[in-house]
Amino acid sequence: MTAVPRRGVLPAAICLLLVLSAPLAAAKAKKAPPPDPVTMVFDLHSDTVYQGVEKNWDLAKSKGSVDLEKLDQGNYLAQTFALWTPPLGQWSYLEKLHHKFEKWMAAYGADIEQARDAGEVLAVHDRGKVAAVLAIEG
Repeated sequence: MTAVPRRGVLPAAICLLLVLSAPLAAAKAKKAPPPDPVTMVFDLHSDTVYQGVEKNWDLAKSKGSVDLEKLDQGNYLAQTFALWTPPLGQWSYLEKLHHKFEKWMAAYGADIEQARDAGEVLAVHDRGKVAAVLAIEG
């Protein structure tokens, strides 16, 4: 009796294994990794000061997208607060927005503090607070 060579059986088995495992590997690759516990958020725009003036919302707790509780729960490093520049002749409104921002910084200084550059953002974070960056838009 003559033995029949089994050429191609092992390579074929390996190819079959790779073909069957490819969809599984692709599914695993699509799954988002869990969030890194040290990842921090630096939000570059918020109309919270405007909402505070127009809707009389407070930074401690509001119906808007940003308040102290949300900043804490969201693991924020910094939040940018935009002040809208009104048309010429209405600068008192910009001053009103700035006053609201300053009032919040004074009232909630234990949780949030204004930062004017990257070094201050990190220093505020080292003190256990969220850095508040002020921006002008318009």
